[in-house]
Amino acid sequence: RKGHDVSNVVSPLSQLQLSNNQEEDKKTLSEKVDQFLDTQFFDPEAFLSSDKNNDDDNDDAAIDNNKNGPVSWFANLVQNDYALAEILYAGTFIVIMVILSQEYFRWTLYGDNYVPFTPGGRAGGGLWESL
Repeated sequence: RKGHDVSNVVSPLSQLQLSNNQEEDKKTLSEKVDQFLDTQFFDPEAFLSSDKNNDDDNDDAAIDNNKNGPVSWFANLVQNDYALAEILYAGTFIVIMVILSQEYFRWTLYGDNYVPFTPGGRAGGGLWESL
């Protein structure tokens, strides 16, 4: 049968996907990092609106707990006082990183004798006794 060869036909949707993939491949590492850093991972408006929708649909106790939880509180804080929310977020991040770096230092100092999150960092002694 003589007909049309459709093996080489590319749909417009797949052409669009190919062009998007080619554009992604042409981005430099710096542009990819910038795009990653610009992506929003916490949207307080979406969280609060979904929380209100859930509250209208269901009167479950779990939803009430979620509505009054720390994420809801932080979402309200972001909307009402962005500067304070930013300070609290940055401060919490720094405190967590300091604690983790101290524990990592104790782990490298004591090796097998390391006991996590204990005063002195190891079983049977303080920080200065091993030096």
